[in-house]
Amino acid sequence: MRTAVSGIESAAAQLGTAGGAAFAHAIRTTDRVSKETAVASDGFTVGGCAKGAGMIAPDLATLLVFLTTDAVAEPGDVRTALRDGAAPIWNNLTVDGCSSTNDTVLLLANGASGVRPSVGALTDAVARATEDLAAQVVSDAEGATTALVVQVDGAGSHADAQAVARTVAGSLLIKTAVFGRDPNPGRILQAVGASGAAFEPDAVDAWIAGHPVVERGRVPGGFDPAPVARAMDAPDVVLRVRLGEGSGSATAFGCDLGYDYVRINSEYST
Repeated sequence: MRTAVSGIESAAAQLGTAGGAAFAHAIRTTDRVSKETAVASDGFTVGGCAKGAGMIAPDLATLLVFLTTDAVAEPGDVRTALRDGAAPIWNNLTVDGCSSTNDTVLLLANGASGVRPSVGALTDAVARATEDLAAQVVSDAEGATTALVVQVDGAGSHADAQAVARTVAGSLLIKTAVFGRDPNPGRILQAVGASGAAFEPDAVDAWIAGHPVVERGRVPGGFDPAPVARAMDAPDVVLRVRLGEGSGSATAFGCDLGYDYVRINSEYST
């Protein structure tokens, strides 16, 4: 107990307004870099940091996320902004499909700006800050070389779009194809089919980095994988899927799966 109290007293003595970067660094584990963000809105700011590189799946997993704002906001408004602005993004992020038990996403408001934004404005700022942090997480994922954004449109419902986006982003076959710069249409169709979503196979279109790789459920005539492979040799790749003419849409964040993921997790022990 004395050791704990002494540590708390020592930490409290070092509190200040310039400790954000040190805090973001201190929460790292296998993260290669710190992850911080700040989003300026109409008279107020939402900032924060995150920790996470592995054991990350749509159930949050080993993520620690700390968001702060100087907006004036009631507890109920803060909960709404966190639920509607942050949770949908973190719950559509996957690195390796492995979840954990020590997830934390906090949003703290101190009112220092004196500005009381609408719940919608606060939620939008929280979402923008969260998207930035999510992009940093997948870019720094264990063993990853490429961040992957999966955009699904034309689904019969949001739930179906979300199921497809999560399944495609989490597919090991797609992750390894992205790592190998292999624009493999069959792997995309396999993941869409494995999602459990309702769709017509002959209505599916897909693009990788803006290049069509599936048209009406088939490989396009004269398909040349070479320019697509070159476009995939980038830090970020967007994989877009259109299921049909529905209004459901969703976005998932992921990454490729490289050799270093096996090395890191075979050497890492707790």
